Amino acid sequence: MARRGRGRGDHPHHPARHDLAIPARHPAASHSDHRHPRRGGRAEAAEPTADAEPESGTADIAEGADPPASLDRTANDQSGSGPADTTPAPRTKHPGVVWALAAFGLLNGIGVQATNVYMPLFAVRELDFSLVLGGATAALAGIVGVIARVSWARRMAKGASGPHLLLVLALIALAGAALFFTAGATGWSALMWVAVALHGISALGVSVVLMSALMRVIPAPSMVSASGMVTAGMFFGFALGPLGMGLLVSSAGGFLLGWIVVGAVYLLCALLALVLIRQRTRG
Repeated sequence: MARRGRGRGDHPHHPARHDLAIPARHPAASHSDHRHPRRGGRAEAAEPTADAEPESGTADIAEGADPPASLDRTANDQSGSGPADTTPAPRTKHPGVVWALAAFGLLNGIGVQATNVYMPLFAVRELDFSLVLGGATAALAGIVGVIARVSWARRMAKGASGPHLLLVLALIALAGAALFFTAGATGWSALMWVAVALHGISALGVSVVLMSALMRVIPAPSMVSASGMVTAGMFFGFALGPLGMGLLVSSAGGFLLGWIVVGAVYLLCALLALVLIRQRTRG
């Protein structure tokens, strides 16, 4: 009777349920796997052991190692932080036309500032203008000069010859200096206003013609240094003009001698423009 009450799982010879207990691996099976690694492909399916760890260790070492020099050079080239090129740039030799334009700017600058600075004083002291009218002469010259620059720039944009325009401007400025001299010698104030207008039309419009003519003959890589040369010539003339005119006015010759010298400077500008025209014709 007691044997009938025993359950199926209590039988001593019945295997246990798989969901309740996991059979332990027999030492003999492990020994068999170690001795025969190729049998049944068990070695390939074996779990990874400590022998596989050197691969990760090698990767860690590779991560901490310095990158190759080629990668460093590539990164420097892409970021722009590579070593700077210390090779000195070749010295630019300017052609003769650049020096000629710079000389024209120098001479014109002398005449421009000699006239601009002493024109109001000349009107007040020699022609008995009031202080307001003396200042109005400078204002009129500035207004006319602005209009002249725009007009001459448009002429250059339409294809006018730079050297020919420089010749025209030099001759007009020479005529203005002659009228300044005549106004001082005769005392005719009307000539003073005509001279001021001619001064604004011509001498104050030279700079735009100079730069336009320079852009036509100088390649782009040399444009920066060439324009710097021409601009330096003009500003050096701006500095010399008032100083020279002051020395002349304070001398025995007075303003009349000063206007003669200013006219001579514009005459040199005209001769230099003829040289540029001749050089262009030969070229």
